[in-house]
Amino acid sequence: PSLFYFVSMYKVPIMIAAALTLLLIPASLQGGAAGGGGRRSGGASHSGSSSPSLGSKPNVIIVFPDDNGYNDVNFTNPTIWKPFSTPNLDKLAFSGVRLRHYYSASTCTPSRCAVLTGRYLARSGCYGDADLDTPWGLPLTEKTIADYLKSAGYYTAMFGKWHLGAFQENFLPTSRGFEYFVGFLGGGGDYFYHTANNGYDWWANNTIDKSVYGTYSTFVLNSSISNFIYNIGKHHQPFFMYVPTKVPHGDYSAPDSWMDIYAGNYDGDTGAWITEIWMLDSLVGSTVNYLKDAGVYDNTILIYAGDHGSDSNNPNYDGSYGRDYPFSGGKGNNYEGGVRTPCFVHSPLLASSMVGQVIDDITSVYDWLPTLLSLAGVTPNSDLPVDGWDLSNLLFKGKSLSGHDEREVIIALKPCSYNKNNQKSYVSWRSRKMMTKEGGGGGGG
Repeated sequence: PSLFYFVSMYKVPIMIAAALTLLLIPASLQGGAAGGGGRRSGGASHSGSSSPSLGSKPNVIIVFPDDNGYNDVNFTNPTIWKPFSTPNLDKLAFSGVRLRHYYSASTCTPSRCAVLTGRYLARSGCYGDADLDTPWGLPLTEKTIADYLKSAGYYTAMFGKWHLGAFQENFLPTSRGFEYFVGFLGGGGDYFYHTANNGYDWWANNTIDKSVYGTYSTFVLNSSISNFIYNIGKHHQPFFMYVPTKVPHGDYSAPDSWMDIYAGNYDGDTGAWITEIWMLDSLVGSTVNYLKDAGVYDNTILIYAGDHGSDSNNPNYDGSYGRDYPFSGGKGNNYEGGVRTPCFVHSPLLASSMVGQVIDDITSVYDWLPTLLSLAGVTPNSDLPVDGWDLSNLLFKGKSLSGHDEREVIIALKPCSYNKNNQKSYVSWRSRKMMTKEGGGGGGG
């Protein structure tokens, strides 16, 4: 059973909650390379491995949590006290590959455009947020990772937050490469009642699903992911799952039964946010359990990547460190705290030389499309130049990334909706991050 089922049945003291969560992780994950420190820049040759062979098209899951700041998990700053634990994520990260200099966009819609297209925002024009009442979305001229993988024989599914246009049917997930969709189209909404913009926003494919009214959204996603893996994914491999969760985004709320266990002495927004972190951790842990139980884990790649930084001190849990520690800034700006997020790759298919390693080279949200298309044997459309880098040789063969020392990543060329300073930001490896304001002013990140 998963923690989602367990905690609804029993009241568990907060001091043993983390231990109980760990008991639900498969034994093979508990023995991962817990240390795994040290810088990894590539250059290692592929040594002998007892792990499954990357000979067939792998299943792929991208977990893309919303407002998940760099300090909102344990594995990025394991020595810093936090009012929560993330035992499932920690075990997966330490027995996988951690990307320590991973960059994304600074707000919701731009980061989603980037992960699905692998292209700079200047190409797609995704500078603001495509809310329910906004008459635009990811341009129809763009091709998504789901489009590409579907053409390669993948069954494509999405669970969670779309936020890439909802004003016309051809902007919806099922028109952008996804064959199966459970979630919401806008940028937020009530966790329990799924109301947003004076309407109702929860969908099953292109149909409003009011059967889940009153059910916490993470519970709905958990049951939907379980149903997909056991009843569809298991029988239709390879599959691609995109899981952009709402947790731990505000407005903060959580089921009382979970807050009783995990919120500790905190209440209000802080207690709800802490509980949301625990729920995110458990959702990922449950998903891995389903994969193993269904017999598809050995050929699956799990990518965990925050969409952007968090509101640095909101909520404030009376700690010495903000949610984006050790970086300045947060969600909505291009300082490190706004665009540098937690990230790891976990899979039995990883090169054995990479397991437990930390990559300190610059990586980005743009890299997943070229990496996954390479593994699937798909060539991107030549009319849509891809800006990300293919990481497949590094991650799955243990080979170096040629030319990586000279890499430059453009985070933003125009301000997002939260960015009032009109900042432009670039990141260069072995160099400084450069931020400028229109008119030539400069600033540090």
